[in-house]
Amino acid sequence: MAVWIFNRGLEWEIIEPDQRHGQRFVDFAEALRVGEHLAAQHGQPLFIHFRPLANPGPPASSWS
Repeated sequence: MAVWIFNRGLEWEIIEPDQRHGQRFVDFAEALRVGEHLAAQHGQPLFIHFRPLANPGPPASSWS
């Protein structure tokens, strides 16, 4: 069980333990502040999931 912050494109969604959907925020700082509060309230850790870039390009070592 944990509180999760998921990147949803241009929004951040906070999912509390035992819930499927949560609050959405545009501002990451606000989402983090609320997520920290909820994690402390539930006595659970806070995890943040960042979406990988759709096309990050070639590895840096292969650039010329």
